[in-house]
Amino acid sequence: MRCWVCWIVALWLILARPLPVWATSCRTLNSELVCIQSIQRSAQKYWEYRVQFKIAGVSQPLTIYDCRSRRKRTIKGQWQDFSVGEIDAFACLLFRG
Repeated sequence: MRCWVCWIVALWLILARPLPVWATSCRTLNSELVCIQSIQRSAQKYWEYRVQFKIAGVSQPLTIYDCRSRRKRTIKGQWQDFSVGEIDAFACLLFRG
């Protein structure tokens, strides 16, 4: 009887601990599934984020988003304003403070 109680307690301890979260931030925008693959906040400029999106299963290049001035840095290193679509504002929307 004592052995059964030990096994039940051990099983309960193993199963009762919280499991890691594997959820990703995804949203349907413009009839496409947009997911954030990676996001990193700048330590010096807290309003800047380095985000890599996955749009319709295709990975996009890493882009720097300036949420304060609503601009993004392109692959060529040039800044341009957010587009009319919601994809550019998606990263800034998640981490508003």
